[in-house]
Amino acid sequence: MAKSALRTLGQAVNHGKVSSEIREERYETCKNCPAFMSDSKRCSECGCFMEAKTWVGGDPNSLCPLRKWER
Repeated sequence: MAKSALRTLGQAVNHGKVSSEIREERYETCKNCPAFMSDSKRCSECGCFMEAKTWVGGDPNSLCPLRKWER
């Protein structure tokens, strides 16, 4: 989980935030994913809080461990 958090932090520092449109697409994808834990709003794969992580800019394949984000 620490490795994932550091990768996400690096993406955030280098790429900033995505638009609210992209954030909503990502969060909807997460909410429909079996790895999404709705009670804590976390991903069971990476351990991240998805309400925050879905805002992070950068490579979507590096951010989503299951590679489900399109942008």
